[in-house]
Amino acid sequence: IREMPDEALLSISRLGKGSLKDIREKVDAIDRNSKKLLDDEGMGDTHFLSRHFDSISNHVKQRKLKPYIIAYTDNIHSLEVLNRYFGELEYVSDIEKVIKELKCNEEEMLVVKCFVRYLGIDVNDMVVDALEKIAGTERCMYILQSRSQGRPLEDIGRGSGITRERVRQLEDIMCKGFVQCDKRKRFLNLFAAISDNTDIALENVITNMVDDSIVDIFIYLLKSTLKPHQSYNKKYGLFSMTGDFSYANIEKHMAESNPYFKSDELYEVVEKTSNELAIPALLVEKVIEKNYTCFDTVFCNNQMSLGEKYEVVMKKYYPLGIKVSDEEEMEIFRRRITDMFGNIKLPQSNKAVEARIVEITVLCDRSTYIHPDFISIPDDLVQRIEEYIDQSDRVALSYLEVFEAFKDELLARSNIDNRYFLQGFLKYKLKNKYYFTKDLISKDRGIDFAYELREFIRKNGEVTKKELKSYFMGTSDSMIAQTMARCKDIITIDYNTYMHADRLNITQEDYINLREKLDDLIKGIPVSCRKVYGVIRKENAFADFIKRNSITNYSKLYGILKYMFEDEYEFSRPNIGAKGTDDACNFTIVKKFLRDKKEIEINELFKFCEDNQIKIMKKAKLISCLSDEFLRSDVNKLVHVSKLGLTEDKLTAIKLEVLNILEEKKYMAMMGMEDFSAFPDLGVEWTPFLLISIVQNYMQYVNIVEIPTRNYNLPNCIFVKSDNPYADDYKEIVRWIIKLQHEQKPFKSLVEVRNWLKKEGVILNGIPIYLTARKLLYMDEKGKVVIR
Repeated sequence: IREMPDEALLSISRLGKGSLKDIREKVDAIDRNSKKLLDDEGMGDTHFLSRHFDSISNHVKQRKLKPYIIAYTDNIHSLEVLNRYFGELEYVSDIEKVIKELKCNEEEMLVVKCFVRYLGIDVNDMVVDALEKIAGTERCMYILQSRSQGRPLEDIGRGSGITRERVRQLEDIMCKGFVQCDKRKRFLNLFAAISDNTDIALENVITNMVDDSIVDIFIYLLKSTLKPHQSYNKKYGLFSMTGDFSYANIEKHMAESNPYFKSDELYEVVEKTSNELAIPALLVEKVIEKNYTCFDTVFCNNQMSLGEKYEVVMKKYYPLGIKVSDEEEMEIFRRRITDMFGNIKLPQSNKAVEARIVEITVLCDRSTYIHPDFISIPDDLVQRIEEYIDQSDRVALSYLEVFEAFKDELLARSNIDNRYFLQGFLKYKLKNKYYFTKDLISKDRGIDFAYELREFIRKNGEVTKKELKSYFMGTSDSMIAQTMARCKDIITIDYNTYMHADRLNITQEDYINLREKLDDLIKGIPVSCRKVYGVIRKENAFADFIKRNSITNYSKLYGILKYMFEDEYEFSRPNIGAKGTDDACNFTIVKKFLRDKKEIEINELFKFCEDNQIKIMKKAKLISCLSDEFLRSDVNKLVHVSKLGLTEDKLTAIKLEVLNILEEKKYMAMMGMEDFSAFPDLGVEWTPFLLISIVQNYMQYVNIVEIPTRNYNLPNCIFVKSDNPYADDYKEIVRWIIKLQHEQKPFKSLVEVRNWLKKEGVILNGIPIYLTARKLLYMDEKGKVVIR
């Protein structure tokens, strides 16, 4: 053929065998291959094997050998030969150790030679050769290229000048030719071997190893000629030689069993999943590649819920828990979420984030939650706690009681160091066995602390708070108070004693008589139960009621009356008011008494309180509470502000005069204040008490320092500016005043100091011991007064 003239070659070209150039290139290729075969034939076996081993590319030598043996042939005899000589080898590079001393018969040597030569073949050349054999013309290549791009048969026919049916026939012929070629070449098995396995060929490996000009055609032919036991998955870009895997089940299994894992656990996760599902490890890797994202040092499933992502952060950063009520801590948590998972959408409210954290963690302290992985407690201790709860006579127990019972052992053998942590752990560990509330663990859904409390009080008569706390170990005052408020059949005798309503002996006549008496006593103003008790114990009509129910004080009477008439009257211990009364407290009663008065003597006010059994702990405090309407104008008088001519102008004049005095003298002692001529007329006589009341209510820039005394009839106040550094300390104010005077006119003795202070109204009796005892005020060895 090489010696034929061009005219003769043109006749071959007209038969559809390509251009003159194509024909000459094919002839050259045949010539080169023939020379190579002749060279191989004259070569010794060892030399042949060594030479062809050297031609194997380095990336192939680094691959595992077993997949290449399986890819090379399915001939049983050939497989037996190759496994006999190479079966124990792990990598292709290990062949070199064997071929130098290989001893076998001629037939087996032929198998070995062909295999070693196969390993050195360029994969791209193999694919090119195959496509040339099945599609040797430009038209055929055009058809395959177009089909690989998804073009319909009609369009391809128009583009190549043939019918649609002819395009289909040519494609079918080429596909059949490819099938025949693949029987020898075993392309998918070869590409699987390149990926170090026998089951899966990756599309991206094919793309990387085959020329861009033909790779789409080659992959199209592979997809079009799949055997019954082969499949292709578009999502993962892989061909399977062992059938179609249940990819959805694989993804579901991995999402459930490994929603996230550390990057250094990747190999372990791949191996474990491969063994559990009996699938190739490479497939697991592809599933991870497609469905997981690596953030920092953690792989996370792309379908992970927000809660699962929170869990990752909790496990990485919070071995001691997170305080969800701490706004700053929650902001740090948000930043850590975005640092690990990118700019994901988080709830705007920290409350929503907190709620999700609480779902996946365990309470370990007030508002503090920890991941269960960080809880350390031995199983035998958990079992004993469980037995303690089961064997208790009570149905509901407080967490604090259980904690106190095991406190020493918990602190020594676990990291549970408070009752909240125990509460969280028990709820996490035993949630399917017991019922949990905010304060209690119960063995019966319908029985709570209120039930236990009722039963205990019912059985034991009048019960003190101390007895309750002794029996219900770990119960707090607030817990008892809140529970009592819900128990309408529990009567609070006083703040520390309780009884059950079952202990009462009340008749219908009692209801009638007591209702009439309460209506008579209230008369528009709430009445103190002290007064009610004082009245009914003197009347024969109530003697039997008092005796039957062992009423010995007003406090017990109040509790019983509240139980009897809570729906008919307003109750605010110790007062009882008509239904609809906004507030039945002592202060409200006093204000209602004063509502139509313009002035009142203080003695009269306290007489009203005494007559109505309204207990006043501090007279000064009551007067202060009334100051929004009544000002103290004298030692024994309150005047309504509307009676005083306290206009804005007069109030300004008073403020200026006080400021002038403070500016000049630095202080104003009310017990020494006698001259009020500079103050405007208010319609009442000026007194130190009136000025104190006005300053208290209208001059925030003036501090009032009280001189310690129990004598309510003294104007025991000193005014100083609010910026005075000693404005809150009487002893320091006295020292400061002494220094002011001593600098202007030195004192000659401590007696003189005392007399001057009394005259100024700064002290009542002697100099504060604080000053002399600490040597802040003393006489030195020269007889001079020293004030430090």
